[in-house]
Amino acid sequence: MKIIDGLVFKAIQMGKNSDDFKNGAQKNANASWMFGIISIVVWIYVSPYWAILPILITLYSIVNSLVSTKISIELEKLLG
Repeated sequence: MKIIDGLVFKAIQMGKNSDDFKNGAQKNANASWMFGIISIVVWIYVSPYWAILPILITLYSIVNSLVSTKISIELEKLLG
C-alpha cells in the first residue's frame, strides 16, 4: 500500500479529487474492453503472435483502471 499512499499524497498535492480518478478509471475500463475485443479479433483472424501487443495494452489498461479506482477510494476516505 505504500505505492498507493504515495500516489494519493501526490494527487492531493496536485489538487486532484476523487472524481478525476473515477473518470480516469472509467476511461481505462472502456479502453480495456476495446483492446480486449481487438485482441480477440487479431488472435482469430490474423495470428496469436500479432495479438500479443493488444493483449499487453489490455492488461496495462486494466491495471491503470484498478489503480485509479483505488486512488479514488482513498481520496474519498481522506477528503470526504
